[in-house]
Amino acid sequence: MPDSKKSYDVVIFGCNRIGSTVLTKAQKLGKSVLVIDYHPERVQQLMKQKVPCMYGDVSDTSILSKINFKTTKIVISTVQDERVNLLIAKKVRQLNKKTLRFLTADHHDHAVMLYNAGADYVLMPHRIGGQYAASLLEDVLPSKQKLQKIKKEHITE
Repeated sequence: MPDSKKSYDVVIFGCNRIGSTVLTKAQKLGKSVLVIDYHPERVQQLMKQKVPCMYGDVSDTSILSKINFKTTKIVISTVQDERVNLLIAKKVRQLNKKTLRFLTADHHDHAVMLYNAGADYVLMPHRIGGQYAASLLEDVLPSKQKLQKIKKEHITE
């Protein structure tokens, strides 16, 4: 279990698909990261990689009280439960008004609700996927070699 007095630059709730990509980028940027995940196997993997992490269900408010948000710059929740994200939005705002809150929604109505609760940005995976696919179209139509490079990077990830 990480030191409850230490504050991290980035706190990630859920480290499976989106969260693992965010973790990799945050580490490459030299940011200190804490991951909270509900899946014991994922937490074990992160521990083996020496990534500060905690096992827990974020809908349990005691998990949030164990985290020092004093200097946290950004919280990213990849959890798609709107009640959990509302809880994160409100609790993190109480603990540190400067912390950016990136939350996840699977429906437009949920995204609006999270914005109204103070989310700084709402991730909508299907929308992000569509935007990425559209940008690939623009980038790779003139160059099959560029697509091959992106494909190799994708497979490596």
